Amino acid sequence: MDSPITATNVAADSPIIVIGDKSKAQLSRVFPDNIQLSFNQIGRSVPTFADAASVADLILSNGIEYDSAVIVYNKFISTISYEAAAVEIKGASSLKESGEDVETHCNAPQLTAIV
Repeated sequence: MDSPITATNVAADSPIIVIGDKSKAQLSRVFPDNIQLSFNQIGRSVPTFADAASVADLILSNGIEYDSAVIVYNKFISTISYEAAAVEIKGASSLKESGEDVETHCNAPQLTAIV
């Protein structure tokens, strides 16, 4: 199977953040020194924004430096089949260098009430 991240430029010493015990077991065999953080018990039930916010907060508070992040996930194909897929997310410093309006991406208005 082809790598889902071939279209991205990932350095061999890039820090790895893992969600899930199976992913951690597989990646720790190949990249044991790259794993910076790992999480388990997330995604066992329906994932929520609070779960994602907690993970993001721990990543930011841990001081891991990155220009972009590649999220590799299992894409649903059918009830018996999944396929590895990847999406690259640019970091704030990359957005600043590109000249895009970082404020548009980082400071979305807060939702105060649902009516």
